[in-house]
Amino acid sequence: MLILPYIKSVHVSGSTWSPTLFQTHLLVAFLRTLPNLAGLQINRSANLQLHNLIHALGAAPLPTVTALWVPHWSHEIFPAFPNVTTLACPTIFPTRPQLAPAKLHFPHLQALVGVRFTEDNSDAQVTALIRDFPHLRVLALATALLVSCRGVLTHLRALASLNALSFFQSSRPTSAHNPYLALDVVITGGREVLRASRAPGPKILRVWEEGAEGAGPRLAHFERC
Repeated sequence: MLILPYIKSVHVSGSTWSPTLFQTHLLVAFLRTLPNLAGLQINRSANLQLHNLIHALGAAPLPTVTALWVPHWSHEIFPAFPNVTTLACPTIFPTRPQLAPAKLHFPHLQALVGVRFTEDNSDAQVTALIRDFPHLRVLALATALLVSCRGVLTHLRALASLNALSFFQSSRPTSAHNPYLALDVVITGGREVLRASRAPGPKILRVWEEGAEGAGPRLAHFERC
């Protein structure tokens, strides 16, 4: 019995293999043989040349994929995934040049993972995010909020469909005049964001924080709102 119909997610990893254009086409061709492929994760260490991947996916899109993880903002490959509802990337800065391709190619987007707000323009960034994706159900931030970004917590209450929200806390030193928001402030603010949502059912709030050196982040807070 073929195993291919049972494969629903593929993780492309490895740092020692640098596929040629032909090999990249073979990889994409293999992915297209998976009729139930719903998740695709491309690891940061994968030595896939972006131009090769763009070329291969342009010739053979993957319409079954609904969850896409990319190591950097590679909007050139977005047209190959017309049915994505979850987009994860560690460098999602919600500015117009970045949001526009996602809005164009992912009309059904419900989850964004890896959002970063910068110190100098967080209000404009969160406003753009809400404007372009007002129906988000899941939002995960990849960086800690500074005191100067506290307004983000107020703006996020406009996401009326939100049912899962994740924050990230950092223990790294910052300038004395603009430290990170305290954990209790983030928890209270996140709770208020989810309580303002009109989505049915329980809402999930998570706060992650940096783990020990060499370890991944650990869950510092979890609650159902």
